[in-house]
Amino acid sequence: MPLDRTAAAGAFLSVIAILIFTTMVYQNSFPALEYTLDTSHYLGVQGDIGPGYSRFLWENRNVDVIAQAFVMFVAAISCLAIFRETGGGEE
Repeated sequence: MPLDRTAAAGAFLSVIAILIFTTMVYQNSFPALEYTLDTSHYLGVQGDIGPGYSRFLWENRNVDVIAQAFVMFVAAISCLAIFRETGGGEE
């Protein structure tokens, strides 16, 4: 069964999106496992934990923001694929 132009374009754009995402992941250094090796950044349970925890969350936003953007892009492409016009409708 040959692919029509819309399906071929969708497949091509999906491959391009995956390549862009993997390139961004490999080119940027994500400190995901960096903190498991060093225990000096741990906060003590005494005192105010809030500012340190908040600072950690806001300084390490790159991984989840890129992943969220990728998921939103794929969701938009999927919605377009679902609602695309197909042949064989009413004549």
